[in-house]
Amino acid sequence: TEVRTNQPAGQLSFEPSTKLVGVSSGVAPEVYRLVGTRLESVAQFPKPPPYDRVMLYPVSPAPAGGTQVIVAHAKDASTVRWVADPRALDKGPTIAIDGAVVAVDVTGKVYAWTTDGKGVLELALLRDGKRLGALAVDKGTRGVWPDGKGERVLVAQPKGLTMYAADGTPVWT
Repeated sequence: TEVRTNQPAGQLSFEPSTKLVGVSSGVAPEVYRLVGTRLESVAQFPKPPPYDRVMLYPVSPAPAGGTQVIVAHAKDASTVRWVADPRALDKGPTIAIDGAVVAVDVTGKVYAWTTDGKGVLELALLRDGKRLGALAVDKGTRGVWPDGKGERVLVAQPKGLTMYAADGTPVWT
C-alpha cells in the first residue's frame, strides 16, 4: 500500500497487537491499521503549522491501561496525549510540557526532556497525563531506549550506560 506520494513519511511506528501504524511528519500525521497486506486509514491529525511537529506512537493497550496511541505535539508549548480510541486523536489525558519527547515504551510511559521547577533540565517520566517522576541522569545524556516489555530503560550518559528499572531506580551503570 502506498502511504505517501511525494511526501516524506518522517517516522513510522508499528504496534503488533493492534496492528496500528503511526506515520509522523509535519505534512500529514496519520494512523493506519494493517489489514492483511494493506494499510487502511484510521485517523489523520489536522495539518499542523509549518514549524510544529506531531509524532504518533502506537502502544499496546493491555500494558498501557487502554491507551492505543500517544500523540506528541511539539510546538511553542508542547503537549503529550494518551489516546484510547485511535479514531479520536484529540481526546484523552493530556499534559503540557516545556520540552520534547525522546522515547515511548510499550506500557504508555513517555520519556521527555523537560525542565523542573528550578529550570534544570531533567528526563521526566510521564503517563496518562501525569508526571511520574524523573530519571537521575547526567548533563550531556544522549540516548534513551526502553526495552520491549516496559520493564527497563537504557540511557547513554557521558560516562557510560545506565539501566533503570520501570520505577526509575538505577539497576546498573
